[in-house]
This record gives sequence, structure tokens and C-alpha cells, in this order.
Amino acid sequence: MKVLKNINIKKAITILNKYGSKTILVVDKNNKLLGTLSDGDIRKSIIKGFNLKNSIEKIYNDKPFFLYKKEELRNIRKIFLKKKIDLIPIVNKQLKVLEIIFFKDIFDNQEREKKVDEKYKNYGVVIMAGGKGIRMQPYTKVFPKPLLPIGNETVIDIIISKFLNFKINNFYITTNYKYKIIKDHFKKYSKSINFKLIKEKKKLGTAGSLAYLKNANEDVFFISNCDVVINEDYKKIINFHHKNKNDLTIIASKKSLKIPYGVCLTDKKKNFNGFNEKPKYDFLFNTGLYVVNKNILKNLVGINKLDMDNFILKLKKRKKKIIFARAECGFYLPNWHPWEDYRKFYMASKSQGGGALLDTSHEINYLQRLFGKVSKIQGLVGKFSDLDITSDDLSLSILKFKKNNVIGNVHLDLLQFEKSRTFKIIGTKGVIEGCFSKNTIKIYDNLKKKYFTKNIKYNFNNIYYTQLRQFWALIKNKKNNLCTAKEAYHTMQIIESIRKSQLSGKKITIK
Repeated sequence: MKVLKNINIKKAITILNKYGSKTILVVDKNNKLLGTLSDGDIRKSIIKGFNLKNSIEKIYNDKPFFLYKKEELRNIRKIFLKKKIDLIPIVNKQLKVLEIIFFKDIFDNQEREKKVDEKYKNYGVVIMAGGKGIRMQPYTKVFPKPLLPIGNETVIDIIISKFLNFKINNFYITTNYKYKIIKDHFKKYSKSINFKLIKEKKKLGTAGSLAYLKNANEDVFFISNCDVVINEDYKKIINFHHKNKNDLTIIASKKSLKIPYGVCLTDKKKNFNGFNEKPKYDFLFNTGLYVVNKNILKNLVGINKLDMDNFILKLKKRKKKIIFARAECGFYLPNWHPWEDYRKFYMASKSQGGGALLDTSHEINYLQRLFGKVSKIQGLVGKFSDLDITSDDLSLSILKFKKNNVIGNVHLDLLQFEKSRTFKIIGTKGVIEGCFSKNTIKIYDNLKKKYFTKNIKYNFNNIYYTQLRQFWALIKNKKNNLCTAKEAYHTMQIIESIRKSQLSGKKITIK
């Protein structure tokens, strides 16, 4: 870990990489301390225009910190933290080096473990460090982008320290370009952090290597570009992620851009309409830091090149949603009012507005409430039994809702001997099934692969009380109607479209 001052920069880089250290000592032939040379000193020299063949004589630190005698361990720790250095040479009165104390040997893994928060053990940090850093050439022709300096530290060291302060100690470093240099750099972390270097066999972009993490132990990952330093409270970020039940959170930065000129305003035909003097525009910029749940990584098929922006757009297209909803209401008309002749009941008469479609259209109402307006309908409705009625006793329809293209299926009948009133909603996260007759809801969680059943204590006669209270409140102008005239009109549009579809045998579009 000691070099002579006449070696060139390239040789110094080789020695630093060999030992995985950030700093080496510069001595003369008699082992007298002359100074220290850090990887930061080398990077700064390259930025200033030094050549790799140049001697280190003009770039090393000739005023190093040193001790004449070995201090107590407690004091040495304080010195390291105060000076922010990687090593301390112990010298005699003639400045001959007797011993070298390294930061990594003092702050071992046991002290790091004390700083690891139990509740963050299921969190990981992925630092994407495989790019060539073309925009930062010629500097990145010597060092990979994550090892470029910010002050006296490398970018990737600053990123790691911020997450360690947040008490996360599980790191994955994805690499490709100059893998060996990055590997050598991480030797210094061998006892202080939990990390895994992932070497890409081919260029995988900024998201392709995430496929290697499908079987990782952690459930949630911070994903960071290797040149991003975010001065933000990571606890607030993770709380936001969970509070909003996100699968992926993009950390964005708000920036304002003020145009220093008057902007000409024109219409669609390029005719002049006036000026907007020095307008200010606000934008949200992607910082390159994300929070993702591990379960979305299953959307990565194979180990293929994929950039993060394209991955996010693919996820947006495949986002979890409701796919299908079914509602059913069926009962046997002669049993509905057993105290009277069903043939004289209005539901048996077409001329009185009876029938399965109109009288049990509440199922259409609540699907409409849940999923919005219907755009397309295919329906079948009519009398198919030998009941002595003139109204319809069966209605089957398929609805396509405008919002999110949810498909609905509505079954209405006056034929079932045992009353049935159920619904089923199928989504990408699971299934919800409900039975109004038994007041139960059954939920299937696709992630946990389990069913959960819940009983609901509700008296459906309360619906009529609610209607009465709503009616009197409207008369007294105390509140808005629960159901608007527009919603009621759209329900009738759906009903009449089912009848039209029955007559034409075609799909009907509601404009």
C-alpha cells in the first residue's frame, strides 16, 4: 500500500485496484512518508488534463495527516470521522512509516449491523452502474461513471452512504463497462455492507438486469442510476409508496423554466393573437430514482435489453385493473308475492312495464355506478318459459364500459325457484364474489393465493327508508340527489339498447 513518487498514474491506478483501497501512501526509498494519493486525486488530475503516463509527483497530497504513536481505538474512530480519511500512517520522528491504520478495519461489520433497522431488512437498493458514461468522456474512458468524483468521494460511495444513513444495508450493483475496476473498488466494502455485484453478460440497458432480482429475498427495491444523488428523506418516499399502494413510484423533481423573451401567440392557422411576456413553465423531471415492488419484476421475460422508461410504459399498459364484472338477479315470479295471483301482478304485464329487464334493472344500476357509462351492448331478452305472462322472463346482456374497457355480463330472470342475487368482479389482483341473499362477500387475493370470506350485517329493507329520507331531503332542498337524472336516463338507454339488440341480432353502440 506504499508507492514511490516517480511512478506514473496508470501504475498507481493498478495498485489501488489490486488492493481495493481508496488511498495509498507515497514514500521515498527509505520508507519516509511524503504524502498520500487517493483515487479522488487521480480523477481530479485526469479532469485537469493529466496523462496516464504522467508521474504522480504533481498530483499527490504532500500534506498528509499522520500520528507519531498509535492512539486508543476510541480516539482513532473520532479522527477518522472528523478528518474523513481512509487511512492513518503511524510514523517515527524521522517520518518513517511504522504502521498503517485503515478506516475499513476500524469500522467493521459489527458496527454497521447496529445501524441496520429491522423494519428495512426487506428493502434492497439496486444501483445501475453498467453504462459507458458516453456524455462524460474522456473521463469515463479511464474510470467508469460511478467512480467519478464529487468532492473527495465517488458518486457511488455517496449514494451508498445515504442509504446506509436510512439504515438499508442490502445492495445490488449491476455492472458491465469496466466491471473489474468496480469490483476492485467494492473490495473495501467486503466487511461493512451486504452487497452483490451483478455482471451483465451483454448490455441490458437501465432495466434489463432487474430480471436477475426475481428471486431476491427483498420485497421492495430502491432503484437508482449511478450518477444520482438525492437529498431527500427516504422514509417519506417509502411511506408515500406504501400509503398510495403503488407498485412503482417515480421520484421526480419540480423545475421551473422562465423564458427571458416575449412569446408570440398564434392560432391553429398561425395567425398572430398577441404576446405572453416572459412566461414561466413548471415541469416534473425524472430524477432516475424509483421504488418498485418485487412482484412487478415478473413482467420481465428473460434477460433482455430494456431501458427503465420503456419498462415503466409497459407496466402502465399492463397496470392492474378490473377486467370483467358479472351481476345476476333471479327469482321465481309465482313465489314473489305468494299471497296474490302472479298473473294479475304488474310484473307479469308488458303493458304495465313489467318483466325481468325493467323490474330487476338494479343490477345494471350498480354496475353503472361502479364502472361508469356503457358504450356497446349485445343483448337477448324475451319470454322463454311457460309462465302465463306477457312480459319478458329472461334477459342476458354483455356490456362494454367506456372507462378502462371493463366487460360486464348481466343475467336477469323470473325463473329461479331459489332466489339468487350475486355479483362477481374479476381483476388482475384477484376476484370479489358477493351474495346478497346470504349477505356474504368472498375475496380471492391473487398475490397470497388465498380466499377470504366476510359476512355483512345489512337489512335490505333499509333501502326503502333511505329512499324516503332522500325524497324528503330533496323537497326541503337539503342535499343533492343520490341518483341524477343523467344516470337514470343512461340506465334507460342501456335497457332499450338490449331490446334493440334482441330485435336486430346486432351489437348496439350508445353514443
